[in-house]
Amino acid sequence: MAHNEIRRVENVPPLVWNDTLAQFAEDWAKKQTDCGMRHSKGQYGENLFWGLKAHWLPREAVENWAHEKQILQ
Repeated sequence: MAHNEIRRVENVPPLVWNDTLAQFAEDWAKKQTDCGMRHSKGQYGENLFWGLKAHWLPREAVENWAHEKQILQ
């Protein structure tokens, strides 16, 4: 999983499935009525991704998030 590869490089434990978190994400997604990029402002961190080309692979989205860290430093 691309996300865990990036986490390993950062010495962060791998992601594991969590039913509570999955339900929170589903509930938040169902509240969205447009394509606005909004964080839930809940208790969990979220990665948002928006791209201009027609199709993005999940790995490309994760690599884009990881690249943000380099830009911000």
